[in-house]
Amino acid sequence: MVRRMLIVAAALGLFALPARAQSDRVAVEKIKENETQWGAAMVRQDWAMIERMMAPEFVSTDGAGKRTDKAATLAMLKSGLSFSNMQMGPEQVILNGNTAIHAGEATMTVKMPDGTVGKYHIVWTDTWVKDKDGNWLCLASQAVEHPVS
Repeated sequence: MVRRMLIVAAALGLFALPARAQSDRVAVEKIKENETQWGAAMVRQDWAMIERMMAPEFVSTDGAGKRTDKAATLAMLKSGLSFSNMQMGPEQVILNGNTAIHAGEATMTVKMPDGTVGKYHIVWTDTWVKDKDGNWLCLASQAVEHPVS
């Protein structure tokens, strides 16, 4: 009898998730949405959208160990790179308060400023922080690129 009542209560939604769990779930989904929007903006070459998603102190580290700040990263993106055929891969979000780590992967075609085209598999770790207005901004990104045959 008690078991049946618990099943009915659960089905009716009478057992709500604790507020913290709901908040965490919303944050995780927002980070995933931001990453999806970032990838779509790369394909559209919407660098202004990506700039809005970057924290002022943004730093990027590439596979060769080179670090660039926000301005240099945006300049590199605007240098004539173009992205297409982006296929997102597995992703994971680790949340700790107002900080989130997004570990993701994607395979895409990249056209370099010199006109050469290649297919790459990129594995990255992005660090997102929530600002005082409740917006999630990308503070740091580290990515490794591998050519795909």
